[in-house]
Amino acid sequence: MASKIMFVMLGVGFLVAGCSDGGAASEATGRAPSPLVAARLDGTFDFDLDASDVATTFRAKCEKQSDGDARKTAACFDEVRKDARNEKVRFTRNAEGQLVYTSFGLEAGKEDVYVEAPIVLTRGVAEDTMIAKAVGFPRGSFVSRMSLALRELPIEAPDPSTVILVDPSKGRLVYHRR
Repeated sequence: MASKIMFVMLGVGFLVAGCSDGGAASEATGRAPSPLVAARLDGTFDFDLDASDVATTFRAKCEKQSDGDARKTAACFDEVRKDARNEKVRFTRNAEGQLVYTSFGLEAGKEDVYVEAPIVLTRGVAEDTMIAKAVGFPRGSFVSRMSLALRELPIEAPDPSTVILVDPSKGRLVYHRR
């Protein structure tokens, strides 16, 4: 399932990078994260490929692989979409009360945790956008595959049922509450 890597790499890079300074949260700058918006980071959210910026990239790859054949292109993208339905993120609280970010997929009906770590919302950058940073070393099956790519992760929570992770190279990755 090659597409799995495309969707979850963002979160893994952010979390590994966030731990490189010993786990200390960056000093809050700008506005404080909105408590109302921060409260939206609770529960499980399903990846929405069609609403995410990466859909354009996958459509183009499918078109190239299909030599422009519309039926083959559609079948290829349907397969990518099928794989994408298994991608999810979850926000919970651990025993210490820290917010925990989990990126995972369902493989043969079982949960495969790609990356999981406690995070802190360091600052708000807009009414519905916060910056998150890892405050503990992550665990999960993708952690060893990552470089120290991102220092912080912008998270948009425009409404109670939507979370958007903003990757500088992939763009907006949209998730909807189950």
